[in-house]
Amino acid sequence: RRAWWLNSPGDYATQNFHTLRDRTPERRWQYTVLRMNSMERSSRCWRVGVLFSQTGSTSGVERTQLQATLLAIQEVNAAGGILDLPIEPIIYDPASSLKKFRAFSEQLLISDRVRLLFGCYTSSSRKAVLPAVEAQRGLLFYPTLYEGF
Repeated sequence: RRAWWLNSPGDYATQNFHTLRDRTPERRWQYTVLRMNSMERSSRCWRVGVLFSQTGSTSGVERTQLQATLLAIQEVNAAGGILDLPIEPIIYDPASSLKKFRAFSEQLLISDRVRLLFGCYTSSSRKAVLPAVEAQRGLLFYPTLYEGF
């Protein structure tokens, strides 16, 4: 059974934007989910950004994390996707460069209209991506332990 707000996410998010934006973090989170849902459903797939270095100094570890991320996406798609829509990864190679991490995160969030990012092995790469993710109300999933910066 689907949640009541998934039936018409665009309408609900548009009508309640002003009331949701100024309330508790849980309500803002609900608006973010609604916004992502309405944007993604229009493209007939869930688009996610993947930022792992395939070249550069951290590529040895990040290639394995890229492969694991793509395997997980493949398994979800093989099981029918999410809400019957497949996940489409959009992959960029930041080449272990913080400037490229920041630029590619902005490109994914703004130009490619992605709201979910997977990536950022090092804490410095997460710090480089964080301003763009927060400004565009995206979500970043990273595979390593959080050391609390």
